[in-house]
Amino acid sequence: MRKNFTLFLLLYFAFSVFFFTKNVFSQINFGGTPYSFGSEWQQRFEAQNKLVPHYIPTPDMAKIKEEDSKRTNNRFAYPIYMSHNLQNGGQWTEIGEGHRIWRLTIQTENAWCLRPIFDKFYLPKGAKLFIYNQDQSEVLGAFTQESYVGKGRFATDIIEGNTITIELFEPAHARNQSELQLWRVGYGYRKTGFAKNGLKSGNNNGILGFGSSGSCNVNVNCALGNNWQDQKRGIVKIVLDNINGTDHCSGSLINTANNSNTPYILSAKHCEENRGSTFIDTWVFIFNYEASTCSNPALQPSRGQSMSGATIVAMGDESVSDFLLLKLNQNIPESYLPYFNGWDKSGTNPTNATCIHHPAGDIKKISVDNNAITTESYYNDLPNDNTHFRVVWDNNTTTESGSSGSPLFDQNKRIVGQLHGGEAACSALDKPDWFGKFSISWNGGATADTRLRDWLDPTNLNPITVNGVNFVPNALENVFAQSTSIFPNPTTDKFLIKIENSQSFEQFIEIYITNAEGKNVLGLAENFSQFFESNNFTNNTNNNTINNTNIWQKEISLKGLQKGVYFAHIKTEKTAFTKKIVFLGE
Repeated sequence: MRKNFTLFLLLYFAFSVFFFTKNVFSQINFGGTPYSFGSEWQQRFEAQNKLVPHYIPTPDMAKIKEEDSKRTNNRFAYPIYMSHNLQNGGQWTEIGEGHRIWRLTIQTENAWCLRPIFDKFYLPKGAKLFIYNQDQSEVLGAFTQESYVGKGRFATDIIEGNTITIELFEPAHARNQSELQLWRVGYGYRKTGFAKNGLKSGNNNGILGFGSSGSCNVNVNCALGNNWQDQKRGIVKIVLDNINGTDHCSGSLINTANNSNTPYILSAKHCEENRGSTFIDTWVFIFNYEASTCSNPALQPSRGQSMSGATIVAMGDESVSDFLLLKLNQNIPESYLPYFNGWDKSGTNPTNATCIHHPAGDIKKISVDNNAITTESYYNDLPNDNTHFRVVWDNNTTTESGSSGSPLFDQNKRIVGQLHGGEAACSALDKPDWFGKFSISWNGGATADTRLRDWLDPTNLNPITVNGVNFVPNALENVFAQSTSIFPNPTTDKFLIKIENSQSFEQFIEIYITNAEGKNVLGLAENFSQFFESNNFTNNTNNNTINNTNIWQKEISLKGLQKGVYFAHIKTEKTAFTKKIVFLGE
């Protein structure tokens, strides 16, 4: 048994290291499977390590209802505070070779979801953290040392159900180095909501989250979104916290005048209502949360491409343009295929307009107004201040609560505003929405923290418009990407990756294939350096070729996979880039 256990650990580490710990892009969720899900655990440890759940009390719903009646935003989860850590809660289990597992189960009644927030979070190299619900239908993680920089607060997305388990794997070489303290759990008490005072943060229709938006909403991959496939990659769903609980908004990556790749997110000021600014480090930003086709899927798309934590760099008063500019705490993984949307600061009325957003925290939707947009005040409160664009949606489209902060694009696909509020809904398709004008936010107040210009034009280039751009890799990545080709593409069976001038890299290379939802489906590893003892060395083993023309190539089969779009992520120790592959099937 000891030999089998050691082999299990080696396979567990090899698989995890190959697919996840080498992926040092600072993403928060690296995938994988909790240790306790494996057969080794079931055979050796399950019977004698039954967890006793820690029960948290059901909050006072009468008090919550009274609080909600006075709030302008819609929360869906109420905060319950605690202080459980690796020393005073949960259960440690020794699993051999000096490795161990810590688990803590939190349980309550009548909650439709829970959301953990840690106020102490540090994982040493090799440690892995998972969080999952009782039936294991939702698993978040692995979270690793690369998931978070520092030792402060850390939050995750929501997990459906009234019971969650937090599981930490701590390797022998890092024993006693981990720090975890569960500080607060969001108790999901409401699946339905309502829009108040026109503000569109939170949730206002049906079941919150996946499948919750009104039936008139149009998925971004329908025909209306055909010409917006770049811009949609800049839109994020925001799971946000403030002192009163958990909420939803939308936002967009936004480009700078000098194409700096700075991870700025444009959203709405009212999203941080009620001291939300003190909780920005717990906000979660979810990328590429969308249906792969026009139809609403039966199963929820992946929420795995996410990041945690940001800082506020600037915001405008809600009585003016209601903008919020955030900077993510870490760079965006290139595997997320981020797109930094462009902007127009002229204030010119668009001839038509488009909005891409996450209504009610649902998958990504698109709304259009085919008519000329007018300049007005917010809700016509101050008829002469001209701080907003007024939009009435066409094609039976709308926005909802949860859409707040989403960008308004003009006919040139540039951001000209962000959603403040309005009356539009599937039941009120003739009602307007108002977007705070980008041109007003540009000059904003008298200081850098109340306007956009200092951040989005840091070198004073002073352009009127800036186009959107894909993530721009560094110079070495550019060289590597330009030296690499994939063909045939599209393919019906297999493809060839060819890297010219490969001797220039002379380092470990990792290639892994993900599907459109970001899940790993195939991976391999090579080492360039072993091939370069001589420029004349040729190796035809396993379809690799290195010869005196300095070309490396690898044939990869997609046999057994479903037809669709896949992504080849090609990495060395210092560089990384992604190429799209279209698999037509056999």
